[in-house]
Amino acid sequence: MRLGNNHILPFSFVDNVQENRINRVLNAFEESVLNPVYDDQLKLDVLRGNSKYYKFINDEWINVYTYDDPKLKFDDYHSISEEGYHILGVDYEWVFIPHFYLCGDLVIQYIGTDSEVLGILDELGDEITGR
Repeated sequence: MRLGNNHILPFSFVDNVQENRINRVLNAFEESVLNPVYDDQLKLDVLRGNSKYYKFINDEWINVYTYDDPKLKFDDYHSISEEGYHILGVDYEWVFIPHFYLCGDLVIQYIGTDSEVLGILDELGDEITGR
């Protein structure tokens, strides 16, 4: 990753920054009763970033995408249709309204209707879709 004036950051630093941002998201949910738990069995990726799924006690989940390449994040972000049903040239059918949020260098996917989850996501970032 390049910083201004051609300074190059080691990838371990970039990984730590991304983990800190993910932890900020998780901490916001842990303060509620939702109690997110990492689930490495879920794999429903619709974007090209690195994904991690977190399942809530209500059996809903969020997918947190991180990006090493800002251009890839930009392209993914702009590929999501306003309603969230068309992403990267593919049409999707969701059980609930799709919600995608831009939270700094993270993109968070949530397919659900829980008002507490949506409230926390609204505080963390800007919604791309779902309204």
